[in-house]
Amino acid sequence: MTRVVFVDHSGALGGGQLGLARYLEHPSELERSSVLLENGPLVARLEQAGIRTTVIAGRAGKWGALGKVRALRRALRELAPDIVVANSTRCIYLLAAARFRGPAWVAYVREDVSAHSLGALKRALLHRVALPRFDGVIANSAFTLSGLSEPIRRRMPHAVAYPVSGISAPISAPHRAAADGPLRVLSLSRLYPWKGVHVLIAAARLLAQGGHADAFEFTIAGDAVFGDDGYAEGLRRRAAESGAAISFVGHVADVEALLAESDVLALCSITPEAFGQVVPQAMAHGLVVVAPDQGGPAEIIAGGETGVLVPPGDAEALAAKLLRLANDAGRRAALGERARARAAEFADERTVTGLEDALATTARLR
Repeated sequence: MTRVVFVDHSGALGGGQLGLARYLEHPSELERSSVLLENGPLVARLEQAGIRTTVIAGRAGKWGALGKVRALRRALRELAPDIVVANSTRCIYLLAAARFRGPAWVAYVREDVSAHSLGALKRALLHRVALPRFDGVIANSAFTLSGLSEPIRRRMPHAVAYPVSGISAPISAPHRAAADGPLRVLSLSRLYPWKGVHVLIAAARLLAQGGHADAFEFTIAGDAVFGDDGYAEGLRRRAAESGAAISFVGHVADVEALLAESDVLALCSITPEAFGQVVPQAMAHGLVVVAPDQGGPAEIIAGGETGVLVPPGDAEALAAKLLRLANDAGRRAALGERARARAAEFADERTVTGLEDALATTARLR
């Protein structure tokens, strides 16, 4: 049986870690385990799923990065894998240094690594130093793959494997607001500046100033992370001054229930999302997703057919699109049904198979 070890720098449940957890919770013919560089809720979740998990936090000692590399190498040698997968960019650097002979080494790239996103030095280190130490590369979208340097794509086996997003089966059409009720608009992301929640609040303010405050209810789910509360506090101040009905609900564990209670998902990232797992999740529930016309969301959504695309950072355009949706229940219903059909293409059964096919290709097992 092929032994695969997935390595991640974090024990938190961020997007990449959630995708990994969902994949590892599915049955597989592979013998899978994980190595994490820090503790966190991901550890308990993987252990509950029966996944052997090694945490090397605290084992690196005083030697910093060098200690992490040594501890990582020791942990991997003990597991004796056939394939080692870096599940985050930080781990790509560490595994490039920790590499030893024997396993196939695969980098799973989950973020934009193009010149648009990375500075010249970071891009050079990644594309000229770290990635060439791997045997293959998997990207979480065609957009992410396009950001890899031409030499990497030319010389190394590569594949696209969409993240496992928690779409386990077709979801029956949820209850939607009546045609004359307020449009329930949801924002579901961590409160980082680049996630652009301030753009949604600006659009809500424009709608309220135009006399449409009663036509909308905005829910903002998600928290600030790593103690950076300044942006979140600023969002709350702007919301209070907007004249719109805006509720902050913090972190929500039951995302399914939140999606079922909404009509529209507004994704407002001002820099490109590499994929955006919340997009197919919302589409599977029949929500109309309004997202920036860039990155992974533009790959998932056909604008005007399975969702709505807007210029990134454009609050006026966003407000206009939301107002049109509020005034046209028939269009919302049609977009939602087509969105559900499109989301079926990202169901877990497909994405799990896609990831394992990509592993086989990039590790040269086929």
